[in-house]
Amino acid sequence: GSAAPALPAPSPALATKGPKPSEAIAAPPPPPQPVFVFVPGFTGLIEQHFELFQRLTAQGVRVYGVELRGQGGSSRLLQGPDGQQKSYLGDFKQYADDLAAFINDVVRPAAGENVVVLGGLSLGGHAVLRTALETPEIADGYAPISPAIGIFTKPLSEPQALLLTSTLTNLGAGSHYTVGSGPRSWPPERLDGLGSCGSDPARAAALNAWYVTSPDVLVGGATNAWLAAFVRSGKVLQDEARLAQITRPVMMIIPQRDTVVKAEVSARSCAQIEGCKPVLLQEAHHCPFQDPDPEFNAAYAALSGFIQERAAAAIPARLPAP
Repeated sequence: GSAAPALPAPSPALATKGPKPSEAIAAPPPPPQPVFVFVPGFTGLIEQHFELFQRLTAQGVRVYGVELRGQGGSSRLLQGPDGQQKSYLGDFKQYADDLAAFINDVVRPAAGENVVVLGGLSLGGHAVLRTALETPEIADGYAPISPAIGIFTKPLSEPQALLLTSTLTNLGAGSHYTVGSGPRSWPPERLDGLGSCGSDPARAAALNAWYVTSPDVLVGGATNAWLAAFVRSGKVLQDEARLAQITRPVMMIIPQRDTVVKAEVSARSCAQIEGCKPVLLQEAHHCPFQDPDPEFNAAYAALSGFIQERAAAAIPARLPAP
């Protein structure tokens, strides 16, 4: 989906005073309209972030939201009722290729000379970083939020989880749910939706309302093939040599009360990207835009500031007056 920026009405042409008939003076060019492309996280929805999008468009930012294949309203890769909730993918480079194609084919033609910033939450943040690595120049800046680079796989370690899921995939069980995973139950045990994502009851309940009206968007657990691909891609996003290939500015929002992904792993990856700016939010949870206002506002200030910085950097320096 997309949302146009809310901008003031254009200034009318001015008229010169004098004995000659009035001559119209062209109105100044419109201000830059930076473009922000956002990717929701695992099991997340574009609609989950409408509050964020409304704030950005009010500041003159054009917003695009895109759900990864197999997530939200996107079609599922496995057929049948059993496949409706399964996340299934064998190589996370596909996510990066999808996002690069979306920006190249849909966003850039409409954006013109305006800057494009690609951002995403959790799995979306992972896909954003992978895109920055695979096609560094597809966007003018990258803003991963709580990027799922290193994840908690208890009771197994990540290497053990990779070995198990890879083995099961090789044995033909790649499309099966991982051990301990399965379809998402509905209705939820807690109607306020509070859990590991955010801590604001009203924002969590609003997300649940979307699931009530559109239960077909529900996503359950991961399959063996998907989780194996996830861990392998996470290793790529921790590789110093590979991260050095990211040439565009990166701002990474890293909540410090995250219980879904490992904040310290995200911070290490950011440190290995030249010029990456880490924003550590001490009280924020995995989904800062589903936290109470103090955390929401802190995350928004960082994101909005980064988008405006990229827009300002793209404006040619004004020549001194003669």
